[in-house]
Amino acid sequence: MGLLGMDSTWGLAIWLALIIVGIYLLVRWHAGSFGYRCRKCGCEFHLSVLKDFITPHGLGNGGWKFLKCPKCRRWSRATVLQRTKEDS
Repeated sequence: MGLLGMDSTWGLAIWLALIIVGIYLLVRWHAGSFGYRCRKCGCEFHLSVLKDFITPHGLGNGGWKFLKCPKCRRWSRATVLQRTKEDS
């Protein structure tokens, strides 16, 4: 018997569920709060929660994400932009 008298498998399942929900909420907040600018053509755009979660990113030069621009259709390290209320 583990914590709170539960089987340890249930305890592990509960912790994993909490971690997954926490990650989802963090990525959802990030997708809604930040946008991106293509370094090739300057187009500004935002991402879905899934695309924001699975695309590679880095911290150099103020932050970037390796994305395909919806306007020029070229791949580049898009610059991270903080969205404002006017952007919504």
